[in-house]
Amino acid sequence: MENRHHYTLGFTLIEVLVVVAIIGILSGAGVSSLNSAIANNRLKDAIVNTRAFVEVMSEESKRLNDSLCIQFEPRKMTTYRFANAVCGGTVVDSKSVDDPVSFFASSIGSVTTAETFLGTPAVWSSTGTYFILSPEQGLNSVSGEGIIVLRYGNTDRYGAVIKTGHKNRWQSFFSVDGGTSWVTP
Repeated sequence: MENRHHYTLGFTLIEVLVVVAIIGILSGAGVSSLNSAIANNRLKDAIVNTRAFVEVMSEESKRLNDSLCIQFEPRKMTTYRFANAVCGGTVVDSKSVDDPVSFFASSIGSVTTAETFLGTPAVWSSTGTYFILSPEQGLNSVSGEGIIVLRYGNTDRYGAVIKTGHKNRWQSFFSVDGGTSWVTP
Protein backbone atom coordinates (compact mmCIF):
# COMPACT_ATOMS: atom_id res chain seq x y z
CA MET A 1 0.00 0.00 0.00
CA GLU A 2 1.32 3.31 -1.02
CA ASN A 3 1.12 6.27 1.39
CA ARG A 4 1.32 9.56 -0.28
CA HIS A 5 1.62 12.68 1.82
CA HIS A 6 0.75 15.94 0.22
CA TYR A 7 2.61 18.80 1.77
CA THR A 8 1.80 22.30 0.64
CA LEU A 9 4.68 24.70 0.54
CA GLY A 10 3.99 28.41 1.15
CA PHE A 11 1.17 30.33 2.76
CA THR A 12 -2.51 30.46 2.13
CA LEU A 13 -4.14 33.62 0.89
CA ILE A 14 -5.87 34.11 4.25
CA GLU A 15 -2.55 33.96 6.13
CA VAL A 16 -0.97 36.52 3.80
CA LEU A 17 -3.96 38.89 4.13
CA VAL A 18 -3.90 38.65 7.93
CA VAL A 19 -0.18 39.51 8.03
CA VAL A 20 -0.64 42.44 5.61
CA ALA A 21 -3.54 43.76 7.70
CA ILE A 22 -1.48 43.57 10.92
CA ILE A 23 1.44 45.38 9.27
CA GLY A 24 -0.95 48.07 8.00
CA ILE A 25 -2.44 48.66 11.44
CA LEU A 26 0.97 48.83 13.12
CA SER A 27 2.40 51.20 10.51
CA GLY A 28 -0.67 53.46 10.74
CA ALA A 29 -0.21 53.74 14.49
CA GLY A 30 3.51 54.34 14.00
CA VAL A 31 2.98 57.17 11.52
CA SER A 32 0.55 58.90 13.88
CA SER A 33 3.02 58.64 16.76
CA LEU A 34 5.85 59.84 14.54
CA ASN A 35 3.88 62.92 13.43
CA SER A 36 3.06 63.73 17.06
CA ALA A 37 6.71 63.36 18.07
CA ILE A 38 7.82 65.60 15.20
CA ALA A 39 5.31 68.30 16.22
CA ASN A 40 6.44 68.13 19.87
CA ASN A 41 10.12 68.34 18.95
CA ARG A 42 9.63 71.27 16.56
CA LEU A 43 7.76 73.23 19.21
CA LYS A 44 10.30 72.37 21.91
CA ASP A 45 13.11 73.48 19.59
CA ALA A 46 11.31 76.81 19.00
CA ILE A 47 10.86 77.26 22.78
CA VAL A 48 14.54 76.62 23.45
CA ASN A 49 15.63 78.96 20.63
CA THR A 50 13.25 81.71 21.77
CA ARG A 51 14.51 81.45 25.33
CA ALA A 52 18.15 81.53 24.17
CA PHE A 53 17.48 84.58 21.96
CA VAL A 54 15.77 86.49 24.78
CA GLU A 55 18.59 85.60 27.20
CA VAL A 56 21.20 86.85 24.72
CA MET A 57 19.24 90.07 24.17
CA SER A 58 18.95 90.51 27.94
CA GLU A 59 22.70 90.27 28.25
CA GLU A 60 23.12 92.63 25.30
CA SER A 61 20.88 95.17 27.04
CA LYS A 62 23.05 94.94 30.12
CA ARG A 63 26.27 95.15 28.07
CA LEU A 64 25.05 98.22 26.16
CA ASN A 65 23.55 99.69 29.36
CA ASP A 66 20.55 100.61 27.25
CA SER A 67 16.94 99.50 26.97
CA LEU A 68 16.07 97.20 24.11
CA CYS A 69 12.67 96.04 22.95
CA ILE A 70 11.74 92.84 21.17
CA GLN A 71 8.86 93.22 18.74
CA PHE A 72 6.84 90.23 17.57
CA GLU A 73 5.34 89.26 14.25
CA PRO A 74 3.63 85.91 13.75
CA ARG A 75 6.90 84.09 12.98
CA LYS A 76 9.64 86.57 13.78
CA MET A 77 10.99 88.57 16.70
CA THR A 78 13.18 91.61 16.13
CA THR A 79 15.19 93.48 18.75
CA TYR A 80 15.38 97.28 18.51
CA ARG A 81 16.87 100.04 20.60
CA PHE A 82 14.12 101.53 22.76
CA ALA A 83 14.02 105.33 22.75
CA ASN A 84 11.45 107.95 23.73
CA ALA A 85 8.84 105.30 24.59
CA VAL A 86 9.00 103.95 21.02
CA CYS A 87 10.00 100.43 20.02
CA GLY A 88 11.54 100.89 16.61
CA GLY A 89 14.99 102.40 16.76
CA THR A 90 18.09 100.72 15.39
CA VAL A 91 17.74 96.97 14.75
CA VAL A 92 20.02 94.97 17.03
CA ASP A 93 19.14 91.40 15.99
CA SER A 94 16.25 89.19 14.86
CA LYS A 95 15.20 85.56 15.06
CA SER A 96 12.56 83.61 13.15
CA VAL A 97 10.65 80.47 14.06
CA ASP A 98 9.93 77.79 11.47
CA ASP A 99 6.46 77.19 10.08
CA PRO A 100 4.02 75.97 11.50
CA VAL A 101 5.23 77.38 14.86
CA SER A 102 4.19 80.97 15.50
CA PHE A 103 4.08 83.49 18.32
CA PHE A 104 0.64 83.48 19.89
CA ALA A 105 -0.73 86.84 21.00
CA SER A 106 -4.16 85.69 22.14
CA SER A 107 -5.31 84.39 25.47
CA ILE A 108 -4.95 80.67 26.08
CA GLY A 109 -6.80 80.69 29.36
CA SER A 110 -5.40 80.31 32.82
CA VAL A 111 -1.79 79.17 32.65
CA THR A 112 -0.63 77.43 35.80
CA THR A 113 2.09 75.06 37.00
CA ALA A 114 3.52 74.76 40.47
CA GLU A 115 3.38 78.54 40.60
CA THR A 116 0.79 80.79 39.01
CA PHE A 117 1.94 82.60 35.92
CA LEU A 118 0.89 86.14 35.19
CA GLY A 119 -2.82 85.53 34.72
CA THR A 120 -3.93 85.38 31.12
CA PRO A 121 -0.82 85.28 28.95
CA ALA A 122 -0.20 87.17 25.78
CA VAL A 123 3.03 88.02 24.08
CA TRP A 124 4.64 89.97 26.90
CA SER A 125 1.31 90.71 28.47
CA SER A 126 2.08 94.21 29.73
CA THR A 127 2.67 95.91 26.36
CA GLY A 128 0.97 93.88 23.64
CA THR A 129 3.18 92.86 20.75
CA TYR A 130 6.56 93.82 22.18
CA PHE A 131 8.41 93.87 25.46
CA ILE A 132 11.16 96.01 26.88
CA LEU A 133 14.46 94.77 28.25
CA SER A 134 15.85 97.32 30.70
CA PRO A 135 19.30 96.66 32.13
CA GLU A 136 19.53 96.03 35.83
CA GLN A 137 22.52 95.95 38.13
CA GLY A 138 23.31 92.75 39.96
CA LEU A 139 22.49 89.17 39.06
CA ASN A 140 19.31 89.88 37.12
CA SER A 141 20.20 90.99 33.62
CA VAL A 142 16.82 92.64 33.08
CA SER A 143 13.96 93.85 35.18
CA GLY A 144 10.31 93.23 34.54
CA GLU A 145 8.26 90.19 33.80
CA GLY A 146 6.20 88.74 31.00
CA ILE A 147 5.30 85.75 28.88
CA ILE A 148 6.08 84.86 25.28
CA VAL A 149 3.65 82.22 24.02
CA LEU A 150 4.28 80.01 20.99
CA ARG A 151 1.80 77.72 19.26
CA TYR A 152 2.26 74.78 16.89
CA GLY A 153 -0.05 75.35 13.91
CA ASN A 154 -3.71 75.23 14.92
CA THR A 155 -3.18 72.52 17.52
CA ASP A 156 -3.43 72.55 21.32
CA ARG A 157 0.38 72.45 21.60
CA TYR A 158 1.75 75.59 23.27
CA GLY A 159 5.09 76.75 24.53
CA ALA A 160 5.85 79.59 26.92
CA VAL A 161 9.01 81.49 27.79
CA ILE A 162 8.49 83.31 31.07
CA LYS A 163 10.32 85.90 33.13
CA THR A 164 8.94 86.74 36.53
CA GLY A 165 10.29 89.55 38.64
CA HIS A 166 11.36 87.31 41.50
CA LYS A 167 13.14 84.77 39.27
CA ASN A 168 16.70 85.31 38.23
CA ARG A 169 16.27 83.50 34.92
CA TRP A 170 13.99 82.89 31.98
CA GLN A 171 11.91 79.73 32.26
CA SER A 172 10.38 77.66 29.48
CA PHE A 173 7.30 75.45 29.55
CA PHE A 174 5.47 73.14 27.16
CA SER A 175 1.81 72.06 26.97
CA VAL A 176 0.09 69.51 24.73
CA ASP A 177 -3.40 69.97 26.18
CA GLY A 178 -4.22 73.59 25.39
CA GLY A 179 -2.53 75.08 28.44
CA THR A 180 -4.22 73.01 31.13
CA SER A 181 -0.95 71.43 32.31
CA TRP A 182 2.60 72.60 31.68
CA VAL A 183 5.95 70.82 31.86
CA THR A 184 9.50 71.92 31.18
CA PRO A 185 10.71 70.86 27.72
